Amino acid sequence: MSPVVLGSLAALFWGVHDLVAGISSRKLGHMVVVLGVTVFGLLAITLWIGLTSEFPNMARTDVWVPLAAGVGYACATLFLFASFAAGPFSIAAPVGGSYPLTSMMIAALLGNPTSGLQLVAALTVIAGVVIVAVTEPGGDGAQTYDKQAIRRTIICAGLAHISFAVAIALGQQAAVLFGAVEGTWISRLAGALLILCLFFTVNTRRALPFKWIAPVVAIGCLDAAAISLLNAAGNTDQPQIAAVAGSAFGVVTILLARIILKEQISPKRWLGIALTFVGVAVLSALE
Repeated sequence: MSPVVLGSLAALFWGVHDLVAGISSRKLGHMVVVLGVTVFGLLAITLWIGLTSEFPNMARTDVWVPLAAGVGYACATLFLFASFAAGPFSIAAPVGGSYPLTSMMIAALLGNPTSGLQLVAALTVIAGVVIVAVTEPGGDGAQTYDKQAIRRTIICAGLAHISFAVAIALGQQAAVLFGAVEGTWISRLAGALLILCLFFTVNTRRALPFKWIAPVVAIGCLDAAAISLLNAAGNTDQPQIAAVAGSAFGVVTILLARIILKEQISPKRWLGIALTFVGVAVLSALE
């Protein structure tokens, strides 16, 4: 399967995931949702491997690759939440969400550069994603932030950016070494351990209401599937392209919110959505 298709499917799954996660986080608190997604995603992958294949050998010397990827994904999620909490979304979103640029740089350093036309298409996708992310749906009540909040936002978003790029590169390498699902399972073990430790250290709302179990299980499965798809691109010629296509998940979330929640989309956001889809289409055509 091509990296554009793998990344686009990951974006679709993450887009649905983010819509449901956003709704549930408002009710339960984001730490409860992050833990539920992590644990239920791990259980889903465990069941899948148990039914379809064999569990990977954890005694291998290269097991550090998927373990490090799992820590990277967990840290990226936490840093991104921290950046949103610290300051303006208009700074946090583009800094954190432009990680595909770093993914392409990492690929180039590893001897797998992106062609000029692919780079232009990738930049178009990223520009569309950034426009969608930073454009407010409406309203004039802008909140002001001091320099310390801005600095904290940039630092946290920058750490999320780096963590995502490194985690994707390691996760795709883990797919080559262990298999896409098996590598994701190992990485999810590491991420779950880290999230569990943080959850019981800082969280005060520790109950997951029964009526929210099914939605959280669903988005846990979607998250695990999206990461597996993105990691599977490690077995293609240009895995960095999957990271670019996968970054369109925010656009999917906005469109779903428009369809399901009837949220309005401003003209600038429609421009960003159009740019994103054009960029993905061109990347697909260039393969």
